[in-house]
Amino acid sequence: MATVQKFLFDTSFDEPDSEPARKTGPVPVPEGGLDDEGDMPRVDDDEQPYAGLDRRRRSADAPLPEPPPNLYTAAQVDAAREEGYLKGHTVALEEAGASTARLTAAALKDIVAAFDRMDAEQRAFNAEVEKSATRLALTIARHLLPAAAEAGAVPEIERLVAATLPDVLDQPRLVIRVHGSLAEAIRQAVRPIQDDHGFEGRLTVRPDNDLPVGDCRLEWGDGGVERDTVRLWAEIEAVVARYLDEIVPPPSPPRPDATGAPEADRTATPGEGEAQADQDSAPEQGEHHG
Repeated sequence: MATVQKFLFDTSFDEPDSEPARKTGPVPVPEGGLDDEGDMPRVDDDEQPYAGLDRRRRSADAPLPEPPPNLYTAAQVDAAREEGYLKGHTVALEEAGASTARLTAAALKDIVAAFDRMDAEQRAFNAEVEKSATRLALTIARHLLPAAAEAGAVPEIERLVAATLPDVLDQPRLVIRVHGSLAEAIRQAVRPIQDDHGFEGRLTVRPDNDLPVGDCRLEWGDGGVERDTVRLWAEIEAVVARYLDEIVPPPSPPRPDATGAPEADRTATPGEGEAQADQDSAPEQGEHHG
């Protein structure tokens, strides 16, 4: 009787712990013999219903392998977990601190830049306010001081004469030139000044309508002194122009009703008006001529 040899692979694919593979050998031919084509006769599925699951059944019924022993104890695992948490928390805090520092530095930089801009703007504003105040003060002075100078012309001239007499006591003659509207008042005012300082020369008051009201000129043999408000205003405007760094516009012309007192056209005689004075005067109000 012929035998059939089952084909087997050289490599076994069975589970390592499964029971050893059955030894195979020649498959006996059933009593009925082979079929017409020389193959094994077909076995009814009812006779061997689980023939195909035999190997699976054997693998499932085999005992499971024991798990490998734990490499770390529970305490070690907990300690490692705690250490990891602490490290992560520390790193997070460091990153948060670095981020906060960067944000703080950026905010401070913006604040400093904003303060610099505000300081520059405030300085420019303050400078403009100061210039505006200076322009306003000059405008007010131009409107008020001429009238004030005319109103206080006599006392100012008295102080100038009183300050000059001690330096000209050896002069034989002193001429005081003022606007005609002030001539008589100055004659009356300088008499006590002459007596008080002991001036023995001739003191003459002469009207000069070419002088502005409030100005005066004192003349003696080799010199003189004057009170010149026009020149004083020019100096003031020059100082203001340098401060403002701009050209100061000229004053507006006075209104017809803002003129001073009526001009007098009276001429004094050579011997008239000898007077003496008794009041002080500021030296800066005059200029000596030699």
